[in-house]
Order: sequence, then C-alpha cells, then structure tokens
Amino acid sequence: MIALLSGHRMAYDPPDDAPKPIADREQQSWFADGTTIYHTWGYGYEKTGRWKVERGTYCSDFPSPQVPPKWTCYRVTILDGGKTLHFEELGRGWFKGDWTGQFIN
Repeated sequence: MIALLSGHRMAYDPPDDAPKPIADREQQSWFADGTTIYHTWGYGYEKTGRWKVERGTYCSDFPSPQVPPKWTCYRVTILDGGKTLHFEELGRGWFKGDWTGQFIN
C-alpha cells in the first residue's frame, strides 16, 4: 500500500457521479515522509495531513487548531489493475465515508 500511494496523486469521482474534468475534481497527493495533501480545486481549498499504513489498513489524519489529531482508517480495494482505488471508512456505522478515485500520475 505504501508503494502504491507514495509519490502519487489521485482524482476522486464526484459524489453525484456527474462528469467533471479531472482539474475540477477533488484530488489527493501522498508523499514518502507521511504527508498527504487534499486538494479541492473547485473551492480553492487545500489541507495538509498525515498518512500511514497500519496492519495493512490505510489511515489518515488532518489535524487543525480546531480539531484534535484523530486517525481515520479505511479499507482499500484495488480496482482496474491498480489504476483505481476504493476507500471505505472503517468503524463509523451509518455515517462512514466512501471514495473512489483514479491515479493521475
């Protein structure tokens, strides 16, 4: 998982499945030092967080002065020969997050 993400960027599918150019989609980049950047190009917003792989599970954290550090972990399914990933948030019951995205580099 570390080798799959480190040094890459992914564009996530829009939540409403409406077609959007890659440049307008939410994107995420991962770096070998454990830093991750989440880009919301349509809103001009970017946040920096941390990521790790723990016992085969992908986890990320986006702390801020208003939000204490809290790792959120996801089950990752590799699709389309490794070109697409599906992230399914673990442990939040009905309000968990799911994201699917394609690597763009």
